[in-house]
Amino acid sequence: MSLAREMLSMNPMALPKGTKKVCEICDEPATIIFRECFYYCSQECQHLDYDEGVHDEIREHVEFVRNNTQKLGTQFERQKREQDKFKAKQQIISLASVRASSLSHSGLHHHAIAAATHALKFGIQVHGATSIDLVPMILLLGSANIGINKLNKAETYLSQANYLVSMNPDCGSDLKSKLYRTLGQLYHAKGQAPTSLRFLADDIYYCSLAHGPKDIRSAGGYFLMANIFQATEFVAKTKALYQMVSSIWREQLSRIGGIETEYEKWDKDALASFLEAVNQVMVEYVPAEGPPPLNAAETAEAQQHLDAILTLESADTQNVAIVVRTLATIALLHAILGEHDKAKAFWVNAQKGLEHS
Repeated sequence: MSLAREMLSMNPMALPKGTKKVCEICDEPATIIFRECFYYCSQECQHLDYDEGVHDEIREHVEFVRNNTQKLGTQFERQKREQDKFKAKQQIISLASVRASSLSHSGLHHHAIAAATHALKFGIQVHGATSIDLVPMILLLGSANIGINKLNKAETYLSQANYLVSMNPDCGSDLKSKLYRTLGQLYHAKGQAPTSLRFLADDIYYCSLAHGPKDIRSAGGYFLMANIFQATEFVAKTKALYQMVSSIWREQLSRIGGIETEYEKWDKDALASFLEAVNQVMVEYVPAEGPPPLNAAETAEAQQHLDAILTLESADTQNVAIVVRTLATIALLHAILGEHDKAKAFWVNAQKGLEHS
């Protein structure tokens, strides 16, 4: 069935008295009903939700929550129905949050706002409007608005998140890290580098407490800090931080692929050994059953980081070995993702670079 046939116009005045339907994305009065239970004010908002968005991932759960409104049945049946709806809402929050983060890392910030809005709306239903559990969703909205340069709106979201954290001083280090990272993004966008660096230093501190300084969740703080140094032309600091980020992803991907990367020195022999190990992963790697080793948000973040690092390193024609190592790391990422053509292309470039180094 075409999208046009699944999208119907609706007149808000025709709804029963006291009934109000608002847009999924912007909360304006809805004029379109899509697939019987999604409401939008315009085709623009509908496309933000559908094209590259989270709609297909959460559709089944949203339909279950909104269409399962009957009150009849035994007490056990009613309780079971409410428990199932609660689980469906939790699934919506999880799926929409991961998708919003992935879209932001991919630069699709308008679509990220749509996904994060779904997460926050259902988060409020599950946790309440003043719960600390809403902070990650609020931060996703803040980050996406920074991405489209709506800094005042982003600051409003971040003020709300900061208030909730301040009212819950015992909240975990991971949550504080996410707050300070997004504040670092905001002040970088405002052109206030010293303030941004202070927040990112706090981010790295709390993320290291929660997960360790060499965890992939810590890599984002180093990466953002490197971008600030790059913008202020501190080349040596930028390169050092980028190499740390690259090392974190290389070690994580190597663990997933089951290969050794602990070389005393990254000389030509070590690079050749690493390339051979990556080639073995490309040929033999079979993902384990269960969830993928990297979720969609982590995959998008890895690609964002490694692509930026490769762009910077490729400009330095004096240090081909570092470029070869990064090319091989990107090949390893694509191999693990099952993207064999992309993996092969990066591996071949790495091999050529090694031969000419």
